[in-house]
Amino acid sequence: GFLKEELKVRKIARFIPYYYMTSIKIKSKDMKDAFLNATKIKNKLINTYKDGEVIVMGPLKPTIAKIDNYFIFNIVLKYKTVETLDITLKNIFEEMSKNDVLISIDRFPTSF
Repeated sequence: GFLKEELKVRKIARFIPYYYMTSIKIKSKDMKDAFLNATKIKNKLINTYKDGEVIVMGPLKPTIAKIDNYFIFNIVLKYKTVETLDITLKNIFEEMSKNDVLISIDRFPTSF
């Protein structure tokens, strides 16, 4: 019935419980700066995980793209298991924190 269909759709779409998801939110007062840093993060992830073990989607503008004078871009990651992902995300967070960009990483997002 419903459960079998839902699980089938989730497997094809690479959703939970078959894949994990992580959301990366990039915020800056300058839209171009936010987008360029989001693109830099995406490229670093793609170059680190070339064999497709991490699917990188984005950067995407959320429905509400500006809050409190900050422009926002999101990157969503889908993956089965990646042992090095925590280290990579920590390095990205530390590297981006040096810029005038705010970054947050949600390992178990409930919404995008």
